[in-house]
Amino acid sequence: MPNNPASIPFMAAVWTSNHKRHTNAAWLLSEVGMDIKEVSERLGHEDITTTYNLYSHVIPSTKRKSVDIIEAHLNGKASQK
Repeated sequence: MPNNPASIPFMAAVWTSNHKRHTNAAWLLSEVGMDIKEVSERLGHEDITTTYNLYSHVIPSTKRKSVDIIEAHLNGKASQK
């Protein structure tokens, strides 16, 4: 099987420039650790909120905070509001 998805006719139709853009942004945030403000600027978003709403699920610190909150609730250590 070829390494280049574009060389497979049915894959070329589904691998759009938008898919590449999204994959690159997710990779920069999750694997490279690039600052979300930098990624937002690269994507041309007017507001960092747009970037955060689309990509917060791939940011390791966001995931870690979520896990910590869930663990605290499961262990009965959740803060009372």
